[in-house]
Amino acid sequence: MRFLYLLFAFEFCSLLFAADVSVQKSTAGWNLNVDGTPFFVRGVGCNKAQGEKGEDYLLMAKEMGANAVRTWGFTPVSYFDKAAQYGLLVDAGVWFNAIREGSTESYEDKAYCQRLRKETLEYVRKMKGHPALLMWNLGNEVFAFTKDEPEKKAFGLFLKDLIDAVHAEDPRHPVVYACSSQTDFPDLKAYVPNLDIVGVNVYGAYHYVLRWLKENDYDRPVLATEYGSFGGWDRMKDTNRLPYDPYDQYKAGDFANVWREIESTRDQSIGGFAFNLGDQRNQDSLTWYNVNYGSEKRQAYWTLYELYTGRTPARHCPKIKIMKATPVKDLAPGSWVDVSVNATDPDESHLRYSYFITDIVSDPLIVQPPRFYPTEVETPAPGEVRIRAPNDPGSYRLYVLVEDGHDNAALANQSLTVGRKERE
Repeated sequence: MRFLYLLFAFEFCSLLFAADVSVQKSTAGWNLNVDGTPFFVRGVGCNKAQGEKGEDYLLMAKEMGANAVRTWGFTPVSYFDKAAQYGLLVDAGVWFNAIREGSTESYEDKAYCQRLRKETLEYVRKMKGHPALLMWNLGNEVFAFTKDEPEKKAFGLFLKDLIDAVHAEDPRHPVVYACSSQTDFPDLKAYVPNLDIVGVNVYGAYHYVLRWLKENDYDRPVLATEYGSFGGWDRMKDTNRLPYDPYDQYKAGDFANVWREIESTRDQSIGGFAFNLGDQRNQDSLTWYNVNYGSEKRQAYWTLYELYTGRTPARHCPKIKIMKATPVKDLAPGSWVDVSVNATDPDESHLRYSYFITDIVSDPLIVQPPRFYPTEVETPAPGEVRIRAPNDPGSYRLYVLVEDGHDNAALANQSLTVGRKERE
């Protein structure tokens, strides 16, 4: 009997400390409220609290000026505890797989859906009373990457049922689903009428998603569950027919443009999460999406700092004006590549240069550690660098890392192809 009393007391106290979060529409538009106070999300995606070398990513988020962080899968209590310590709220992600060609899973399989439902509700029960919880993020771009229409419908019905169950278990926190831009909107509108917030992952432009919602009479508050620079799918191709990865300062400008679109549409927008702060993601390039490189800040980090806090950074990042490498196409295995880099620093710091080579993963649903290749560097003369290409045929990226010694960095890269290979 005493055990039951203690259990009830724990649940009751948890609910007292948990934030009461809601979305409401007024004559001025949609608002996200936390304990009755309007809350505009100035967020950053941050899937891990600590990096591979002990980096404190949540502290970096706080210092950036963020008030919330987003995760993509079940996250331990320790993550929420650390977020609460730094005054950050958490968009708690629950990952569901898209059903692609060759998949052995199916949302038409009742047993599969029941297992996912059980796992999700167990997570909700565990975390619903935590003071750092902001909302539940059920799914990310599942419709967009599921090509089979019956599977899309099955997932939509599964999601609708799951949202009802989460609402019943935790009526104090809303539910968001993250769309691939406006691609998932028709399926959400058709199958998931009980969704609280429409999440959108947008890269380079935002206003198109609001236009679709208006034109299709789909009135929901919108949260940019991911936003950032244009992705590889929108970029020009280089001589190796791989997406050209722009310099940091240009990508930082894309972050600023999207954020200003979000802020200027507060009647329907409730904020956004910049993508991404944390370990490097080996997608298109190792450094495409991150606003950091380990514990070092890149230009996008400081751009977000200015946007979120209104303050000017005390120090600035180095700027790579140009990186040239030659030759870069159909190289002989183990041959030499001549590299030149022109970089400057606004604070006149002494810059350090280093180089490395990785493989390339282009599947947007695959996140895996990069494979680094031995990087032999020669300096035949001051200002001249030669780097030896890998011995194995394939596609690679050659990177330059420029550091100022004050935890700021800039990166640039050039694709390499070794050996002749058939390309599209």
